[in-house]
Amino acid sequence: MWVLISAIFLAVFTASFSSAEWTAGEKVVNYPASVPVKRNSFIIEFHDHIDAHSNGLKVRSMPDIAVDHHYNGLFKGMAVTAGNSVKVSDLAGIDGVRKVYPNRIHKLNTRASKRNITSTYLHQKTGLAKIVKELGLDGKGVKIGIVDSGVDYEHPDLGGCWKTKGCPWQYGEDFIGDKYDLANGSTVVSPNSTPMDCDGHGTHVSGILAATGAQVQGVSPGATYGMYRVLSCTDSSGETATEDAIIIKGMEAAYRDGHDIVSMSIGGGGWAEDPTSVVASKMVANGVIVVAAAGNYGNDGLFTAQSPSIGNGVISVGSVDNWNYTGTPLIVHTNTGLHTIRKAEATTQAGMFIFKKPVSIAAPRDITGNINCCSPIEMDLKGKLALIPRGNCTFSEKAIAAQNAGAAGVILYNEKAGIRTPLIERRVSIPVTMINVKDGELIAMAISAGPVTAMASGEEYKTFDNPNGGKMSDFSSYGPTPELGLVPLLSAPGGDIWSTYPRKKGSYLSLSGTSMSTPYVAGAVALIKQARPELSVDQIRALLVTSSSSITDSKTGMQTNPYRSGAGLVNIYNAVQSRFHIDRPILSINDTKREGVYGVISNGADAKSAFRTLTISNMDTQKGMRIALEHLPAAAITMYNPNHTLSNAVYNQLALPTWPKGREKVPANTIPQGSCSSNCHPYIAPGESAVMKIRIDRPVGLKESERWFYGGFLSFKAEWDDEGTQSTFTVPYAGYNGDLNKINALSHKSEGLPALVYENGKPIDVPSLFKVNSRNAAFVAYKLDTPSRVVSISLVDLEGKRVGYLPGGYYTNSIRTLPSVRGFFMAAVNGSVYPSADASELANVPAGNYSIHLAVLRLLGNLERESDYDIWDSDMFTIE
Repeated sequence: MWVLISAIFLAVFTASFSSAEWTAGEKVVNYPASVPVKRNSFIIEFHDHIDAHSNGLKVRSMPDIAVDHHYNGLFKGMAVTAGNSVKVSDLAGIDGVRKVYPNRIHKLNTRASKRNITSTYLHQKTGLAKIVKELGLDGKGVKIGIVDSGVDYEHPDLGGCWKTKGCPWQYGEDFIGDKYDLANGSTVVSPNSTPMDCDGHGTHVSGILAATGAQVQGVSPGATYGMYRVLSCTDSSGETATEDAIIIKGMEAAYRDGHDIVSMSIGGGGWAEDPTSVVASKMVANGVIVVAAAGNYGNDGLFTAQSPSIGNGVISVGSVDNWNYTGTPLIVHTNTGLHTIRKAEATTQAGMFIFKKPVSIAAPRDITGNINCCSPIEMDLKGKLALIPRGNCTFSEKAIAAQNAGAAGVILYNEKAGIRTPLIERRVSIPVTMINVKDGELIAMAISAGPVTAMASGEEYKTFDNPNGGKMSDFSSYGPTPELGLVPLLSAPGGDIWSTYPRKKGSYLSLSGTSMSTPYVAGAVALIKQARPELSVDQIRALLVTSSSSITDSKTGMQTNPYRSGAGLVNIYNAVQSRFHIDRPILSINDTKREGVYGVISNGADAKSAFRTLTISNMDTQKGMRIALEHLPAAAITMYNPNHTLSNAVYNQLALPTWPKGREKVPANTIPQGSCSSNCHPYIAPGESAVMKIRIDRPVGLKESERWFYGGFLSFKAEWDDEGTQSTFTVPYAGYNGDLNKINALSHKSEGLPALVYENGKPIDVPSLFKVNSRNAAFVAYKLDTPSRVVSISLVDLEGKRVGYLPGGYYTNSIRTLPSVRGFFMAAVNGSVYPSADASELANVPAGNYSIHLAVLRLLGNLERESDYDIWDSDMFTIE
């Protein structure tokens, strides 16, 4: 899945400003310098009730404006290129303009994984094999649009054709072409006549849906497809990119061509107000089922689900690991003999982890004596493989330490039985692989007894069982949304998926990501529509959720938290055969300390219970059914320590802390309770409905200071007349145990941030002696532990008055800091500011003494209530 990592810096207001100023510039969306945007390129969104044509004429008549595209379908607006004389405020000031967005650039993020040629096995686990065998469903008559990097439609497993009679590819076009190359500074859009894939991502996604070959069998090969290419070729730096304006073009075209389903293995940002989320939500409202990837940042903890998957009504998909895979093994020679070990290799500049001749393995320590190697290594590792355990710092930091010591490669070993594909930064130039803890400890012990060598030919394959098969992939992003919405909605196989790839790149490849689980669910939707074309978008969405199977958390023995897995693993057979419908397939409980939240019953200031009314329908017109409710609590999760710092699990890319901590018995009041409070065992006649009232009690025994996110599943047992078996349907629910608005948005003070720093991130020891001039800039460095709707940074004079906003100005809808990607956010202090909130004119400030005022709105905070902001004021410094 490709994602945008957005570092959002937002202009600030001091306490002396009026409340009206807190919403100034609300029409103009800004991104910081760290977020790539297309220079002088903007997306203008009009209000839905506005005549887009007449407003478009107003824009076209403006001097120094070139219109790149006019969106005239779901999204009312335009993509424009503005000359240097055009102010953003001029665009925002046009009557009928709702928002003006910079044209944000996105980069693809996928990960290579173990080769897997046992794809039919996963189809058994999801009910697909059974439904094909019993009902022969293949998606025929359903139209699926794919917004991606294109497709190698000449691949024999994908039809070998384009828009000919009987061809699966009847729709689609290229919106970007092959000249879009960020490595060379080019954002030239020059579409080809067809959306041929030069990257590979779209062909891999297409195979999961449509393949009909000996090696890969797609979920819905009988459907009719459209490919809307919005991603560039892989450039010289290894990146694949696009921009918001192009993505929206592809989405609009998919809608215009009348697709029933649109599959988007795409992500970036983390709010429902992001442009792609807005368009996706409009598609859903107009009867199109949109399936989108939740994201690949699960190792960074909570609040990492991506747009557009969090758009209203969009089906957000998480990833579970495949049950087995075939890959190239690591052959290790120790004093006890040869050992064939499974491995996961990272993509680095050196390519795959291949050593065709035996190479010595060493187990180094860093200069502190630690085997985790988070500090420099003095040992000479020239020509050797460095064996390093996981923990205490990032994979890249370990690899750099080994690389600097001369290592030929790195073998990381996990802290548990499973392995993962480690994310490695591009500055690492040696191959890196990972093995599990048992194999790592075996090698480490053997090294202490004598020489150990390893080789990996890259040519021979061995099939391994995956002990994490059917469990959540560690990379799969967590919810909730910034408003505590429940995402992902459900999960599907996405870890280690073998699928088609462009013929020029080998025809087949295994990739991992929510990019892979998304088309799997899109295919499942196609089978449901084929079998039951009368169902609405909402009904299909509900069937998918309620028919999924909740996933057991191997650590606690309870269910996996819905903010991790959604409803659980998709079960296509259960969905197609379902005779059960519930009007609210997911329940977002919100936090438990807030008055006025829908559905929460407050006991004083503390809402211990939430009530929901559910309408359950019997879709069988011949037989009545009886319903009984069982409650399945899920493990609570947190990403915080009791002192409110981020857990080490987030920094070390480990599984988040849970409650219970293991399989021990815990007090009943430390887990949530779900029960029926009215009409608890209804008999529902054929084709009729019944109303059931549900009560959910939060885990009052858990300390609110530990910031637990709780959840569970309402499991409905349904039995129809004259049938001896029961069918099970589940409704996930989740919430926060406390007042979400009390969670600090800015990082804990123990982080040493916010701070004034040099460009390299080193703190400025005595800011009062620091002088900002044309040769010497300072920077504000800070971390966000949660997303924030408003982040602002202002330059303030000695009288406490705002002089203006720092370059990077005024920002909204920020994601939180992701430790795996960047250590902190930065904004420049260089003597220039934006005097107004729309950040349209940059001005130099007079010489003098100033300070920085940083304000970050906490979750669910009131924009106009200053007490809902985290505030930081810097020491004074001088601008010359």
